Amino acid sequence: PDVFALGGAKPQEYGELGALLDLSTVSEQLGSSAYPDFSLTSATVDDTLYGLPTGGNATAAFINVGIFEQAGVPLPQEGWTWDDLVAAAGQIGSAGLTNESGNPIYGIDLRIQDIMGTYAAQVSEVGMYDWDGKLGVDAGQVAGWYEIEQRLLANGGLPDPSVVTANWQLPPDQQPFTIGQAAITFGYTNLMSAYSAAGEVQMMLPPTDTELSGVALLPSAYWSVNAASEHPQAAAMLVDWFLHEPAAAELILDTRGVPFNPDTLAVVSPLLEGPAKTAADYVDIVFDEGVVAPPQPAGGSIMNELSQRMEAEVLFGRMTPDEAAAQWTDELGAALAE
Repeated sequence: PDVFALGGAKPQEYGELGALLDLSTVSEQLGSSAYPDFSLTSATVDDTLYGLPTGGNATAAFINVGIFEQAGVPLPQEGWTWDDLVAAAGQIGSAGLTNESGNPIYGIDLRIQDIMGTYAAQVSEVGMYDWDGKLGVDAGQVAGWYEIEQRLLANGGLPDPSVVTANWQLPPDQQPFTIGQAAITFGYTNLMSAYSAAGEVQMMLPPTDTELSGVALLPSAYWSVNAASEHPQAAAMLVDWFLHEPAAAELILDTRGVPFNPDTLAVVSPLLEGPAKTAADYVDIVFDEGVVAPPQPAGGSIMNELSQRMEAEVLFGRMTPDEAAAQWTDELGAALAE
């Protein structure tokens, strides 16, 4: 294709391979000056810009108000800690509650890939990666996360490990939180519309034991142009239409994240309502309180699978948190070095 969207570490990997068009060569058709610098870092390789963000999302904690009330557990307050989360999830998960379908209610519906980066940015000065594309956390810091999961499993906050691992790849509409089977989950702001099917849902910053929220406003993906395109100017005009044409913005709204371009945001914001407006309001908070995250470097694409694999080792009792964290840092560090 001439135009495609890339997420995660792909802009860095494709950019380093020379597969993407240098957008400065089509600046007349596709301008980037209106975008904040932090929104472009993940698509910038050696000072060359290879993509523009579709929009931004941020990690949030989602709270099912009805389940907390049903369990008689006070709702979390801003500034809550991981101890607070472990305690609340344990109370709810061990209370023997069921949802309308008669299925057990869990304290937390957890997918490690949705919170690992945020946790890393809370406990490390730079986050999961540093600005040189190297690992930004050490094994001791990673072990801290797996210890939290171990505590959640021990006190009933997490369901059986077989349920946790089975839920890794569920689409949002089938996740336990969405069907009213969990009190807490983590996810990106654009999931608010799906998660609102669970009932009254609140969004808040995730817990932290440090002065950092760890939450970064991250581009959902980047529109990029194929370096081998025979029609680079026309391809750039298509990307410009996706990102900057008001008629397109009215159709896309926030489905690929809240727009970073101020003119496009001005078109989209008045059209958002209900859960979408709640998500956009949360993004505004992250603009003020969030952190700037170094881009996921080439090699970082194994992070989700690696984190899940080590999570399974811990939850099934085959590894201690320290052992799992040591292997996690060894494998991811080696992938980044390669």
